[in-house]
Amino acid sequence: MHDPQLLLTLRQENEQLKNSARRPQREQRMLQKRAKERIVLLLGGKDSAEYSMHSKDYFNKMWKAFYARFGVTSFWDTLLYDYDAALVWIGEWLPAVKEVQVAICLLCEEQPGTLDTGEGIICENCAQIMGELE
Repeated sequence: MHDPQLLLTLRQENEQLKNSARRPQREQRMLQKRAKERIVLLLGGKDSAEYSMHSKDYFNKMWKAFYARFGVTSFWDTLLYDYDAALVWIGEWLPAVKEVQVAICLLCEEQPGTLDTGEGIICENCAQIMGELE
């Protein structure tokens, strides 16, 4: 027969390990890399105007939501037990629509505005047409 006390002790130790074990630093960096890849994708590429305008805000919002979801204060504290779920979560993350405001071009009213002319925000296409970009 199994000793109930030993079984209880083993379960408690297993739970403690599960709730405290962290991935190696190399794998923790993968969380950071995956977050950057996700935000680059969402904002249309690292060289896009959207990325330069909104990436900092996106990173802040993503990590804030990540910390709340996984109960940590840094992605470095992500538990071994949560690592795979964290990678999936980052890969599926989307900002709340109301939190990110994108100004629409004053002229064409179709593209996101990226250039403030002093009279309003216009997109790169309209800026080229108007001679605002060199």
